Amino acid sequence: MFSLDNLVIVFFIFVYSVFNSLIYTIILNRYYYPQQQTNNNGMFTKEDVDRLLENYNKEINLKISKEKAILLKENEEIQNKLKKKQIKSSKLKDLLLDYENKMEEVLKQPLPVPDSLKLRKALEENAQFKKKTLELEEANSQLYNQIQVQVKKCSDLRVHAEAKLANASEQLEEIKN
Repeated sequence: MFSLDNLVIVFFIFVYSVFNSLIYTIILNRYYYPQQQTNNNGMFTKEDVDRLLENYNKEINLKISKEKAILLKENEEIQNKLKKKQIKSSKLKDLLLDYENKMEEVLKQPLPVPDSLKLRKALEENAQFKKKTLELEEANSQLYNQIQVQVKKCSDLRVHAEAKLANASEQLEEIKN
């Protein structure tokens, strides 16, 4: 239910609060000497100190209980995540085991006879596909070359047209002047 880390944290908080209370009590008992009060000048009485210590202890206990509740909630969330991951891990292990079993079955099966009709048919189809692939690659390269030629012609025409346009602009400027 509790992890070791959470228990250690709660233990250290508890030890700290007890140690702090003991030190506070020792200091008050050793260095505080109650004096007779003839006038009410604001000195604390032993009852006041006891009440303050009790309130301080209640505050510490309240803080400890809040921290404990938070730690319990975090621990519960971590436990839930752990359970989910364990379930997922076991499912993946089962899936891997099934896969390995199927692979062993497939590997143990004998290979088909190479002269079977299906194999010949598949080899013929494969040869036809290779032939078609080569034809398509050749056609593709021819089309690519034609496109490159057309692109070059287009760029040459553009350069020529720009030159003519520049020449015509110069002639127009000369005519205007």
